[in-house]
Amino acid sequence: MPYVTGSIIVDLLKQEVTARCGDVTANAITLGFVQDQPKMGKLTKKQLKDEYARRITEGVVNKKWQWLADIDKK
Repeated sequence: MPYVTGSIIVDLLKQEVTARCGDVTANAITLGFVQDQPKMGKLTKKQLKDEYARRITEGVVNKKWQWLADIDKK
């Protein structure tokens, strides 16, 4: 996975991805973005950065991570 943002931490030893963003909703968006990358096909680094920025700006949450974003609304 190319570098898109410093908020995505990849631990190859544990085979884990962590999101460290400013709030819980941004974490949910970031984790969904990482999970969706294989479905996006081959994109350039700029296209990936633009897609990530769009999701953060528009608040696009992957359905799997909606429960996490909902915690932020309480």
